[in-house]
Amino acid sequence: MTYEQTETSPADDVEPPYRARYRILERLTALVGGGKINGLLVTGQPGLSKTTTVLKTLASMGLVEGVGFAVYKGHTSPFGLYQTLWNEQKAATGRIIIFDDCDTALGRDGINLVKAALDDKPKRVVSFVSSKLPHGVPTQFEFDGRIIFISNLPQSRLDQAAMDRCHCVEISLSRTDLFHFIEQEVLPHDYLSTNVQQRRYVFRRMKAALQRSPVQASVRLYVKLLSLWVHDRDNFNAHLAALLPKSDDLAMLRHLLDRHDTVGEAAAAYAANTKKTTRTFYLLKARYRDLLD
Repeated sequence: MTYEQTETSPADDVEPPYRARYRILERLTALVGGGKINGLLVTGQPGLSKTTTVLKTLASMGLVEGVGFAVYKGHTSPFGLYQTLWNEQKAATGRIIIFDDCDTALGRDGINLVKAALDDKPKRVVSFVSSKLPHGVPTQFEFDGRIIFISNLPQSRLDQAAMDRCHCVEISLSRTDLFHFIEQEVLPHDYLSTNVQQRRYVFRRMKAALQRSPVQASVRLYVKLLSLWVHDRDNFNAHLAALLPKSDDLAMLRHLLDRHDTVGEAAAAYAANTKKTTRTFYLLKARYRDLLD
């Protein structure tokens, strides 16, 4: 199959179900941008354009990075989080603070700082008692800034008290919804001077490889593969195999579940075909449950 032979899917006038989640994210981000709410906690799978959606929404409101908002990425210790909040408060710029992929701040020692900063109460006092605080940094201060915290952790792994104190939205898509998202929201846009047929070809190659691979699908994975196809097309098959290694167990599970009406029938067929027990089937199904939607 070549990319020229890839068929184009017909336009779908019905709004896909995932769009409602992104609309909520856009609206809550706009409320933070407009100063209507203090903070927002955005959670969910990596590579689903959470950060992109937030930044585009703020940009559409005329906010410019560095002036209207500041983005902090990567590892953040509780001490670093506290000092960042203090520096922003002291600077009194009024800009929104965005913590992106700073999941370490949501750990046991940092979560109380997050709760205090994201609190929806009119007065928020943030405290950090430590002998390591630099001169001039108080052990507590009143924080009146706005925060958007973007995390790749699911809400089930976060402190419930932190979520109760602020507005939260989770962006988690099934594999089917993710593929729909890429088709509707990513494929139409130019990337590295490729055309739609070329982008769709790479997408279909990724989908086919994922049928036999335990790798988690994501927008980032697709963009990475597209970049490899553009820059090293002759070796694309090798790149695809390296990024999406095969799992015969996963491929068989998908095949049997697709062919049979019930899970019990699929388990029986697995036992008959492999001479293994149905218990093994269910153990494998549990292992790959996040990939078998």
